[in-house]
Amino acid sequence: MGGHYFAYIKNFSTNRWYNFNDSSVSEISDKELEGVFGGSDRKSGSGANAYLLMYRVVSSDNIQAVPDESVPESATLAFQKYKNDIKRKEVEYVERQLALTVHAFYKGEKKVMNVRKTDTFLELKKKIIE
Repeated sequence: MGGHYFAYIKNFSTNRWYNFNDSSVSEISDKELEGVFGGSDRKSGSGANAYLLMYRVVSSDNIQAVPDESVPESATLAFQKYKNDIKRKEVEYVERQLALTVHAFYKGEKKVMNVRKTDTFLELKKKIIE
């Protein structure tokens, strides 16, 4: 029953921002938008800050390609590290799924070995004897 709600929405066709402020809609500049999100200009004293949440319907007619040269190298490196970490975790997961601990008794001694589930019985026997 109360409160003041507004949203900042970007029209991707025109690349312009709009302020939806309760019942009114007005176009705003990038500088005004920066101020709303706690930009570098603190003279206004508003101390405003917010978060930005964006929803967008993506279809073949509104996808905007980002040229490789416009992506910062730090972002490219971070993404590559992320992909490498995911791949490493996948490999580790598969290895854990294939790992098997075997307790064998041979000539009065207990042998504990880590083998793979894919090893044959003959391979297991050779490991025990070794």
